[in-house]
Amino acid sequence: MGFYKKSEDKQSGHGLAITEWNDLSNAVAGNSGLTLALNSADTVGIGKTNPEQKLDIQGNTAISGSLSVTGIGGRNYFKDVEKSDGPGLRVGAAWNMYGIYAETGKVVVAGADGVKLQHNVVDVTTGGNVGIGTDSPSAKLEVSGDVKATRFIGDGSQLTNLSVGATGLNLATTEGSKVGIGTTSPGQKLEVAGGNAIVNNVFVGDVGHGQNWAGFSHKSAVSQESYGLLQHYDGKYTLINKKSGDGFIGFGVDNDYKMVMLDNGNVGIGTNSPKAKLHVNGTFKTKLDIIKCNGRIDWNSTNHPVADYFRTNLAGEPPGTTLMAICDLPAWIFLVWQGFVAYDGSIWVNHMHWNQKPWNNPQQVS
Repeated sequence: MGFYKKSEDKQSGHGLAITEWNDLSNAVAGNSGLTLALNSADTVGIGKTNPEQKLDIQGNTAISGSLSVTGIGGRNYFKDVEKSDGPGLRVGAAWNMYGIYAETGKVVVAGADGVKLQHNVVDVTTGGNVGIGTDSPSAKLEVSGDVKATRFIGDGSQLTNLSVGATGLNLATTEGSKVGIGTTSPGQKLEVAGGNAIVNNVFVGDVGHGQNWAGFSHKSAVSQESYGLLQHYDGKYTLINKKSGDGFIGFGVDNDYKMVMLDNGNVGIGTNSPKAKLHVNGTFKTKLDIIKCNGRIDWNSTNHPVADYFRTNLAGEPPGTTLMAICDLPAWIFLVWQGFVAYDGSIWVNHMHWNQKPWNNPQQVS
């Protein structure tokens, strides 16, 4: 099909003269100016005389129906012609995905009242708050529903009333920088309620004696027999413990043990292998009680203060138990008194004088 025009040099009376029109770049339709232009480069302009693309429209465009764009390699470009830094947006199936991509800069999606995805999946307010599952987020990020993440990073200084898990409150932080696990009102910087805790190798909690006892042990030695420290809730019982076998309970300075106790109850001071109930490696001092004798010298009377002292303090003790004391009589200043429980449970009193054989003249007082 060809287009023809009237010859421009046709004069009145000369008849009809037409020529073939191969270049429609100057075609004009309508009474209000140029509306359609076609040129030899196979470009069409609507509202433009110099179309730069296959279809170049100057003005608003209304399309009734779908718009299909076929790009190169699945990349379909939408460009602001005023920009000179490359294509603007790219929509297509590149990388096996559909989406919007900016060749340079950032993709901006905006609305007068913010941005919303369908069904309130994501809602962004003009103030910068992001809501997931809510269309009225009151914080920079508000999620209505469960949150799952591989990790959270941050100082956590502003986390309050944080609930984790689907079965109730497990973790809570307060404005006082206190963290509660199993409690909504922690009283300390860290409070764990309703369970035990392990920090590295340290176990804190119930070591097998019930909730009335607070236990401390290595995480590999949690039992009624092998715990390290135990205290009753009223503070009246504090127990240090070890599991039977080799080793000892020790008290040291700079990791040098000054006193130990073995499984058999032997206590060593200055030695880690005591051979008696009390084994002291070194000198020691002892302070004896002073018995008030009230001037009485009849010590072998059954009601004498010396007899009363040993009878009272040795009552109920096992055979072999001994006790020493001195009295306040000037005449007996050189005497050291000793009471002991005999093999049959009877109590005897004796004394040692500086110029006499030691421990002579014993007197039974019970």
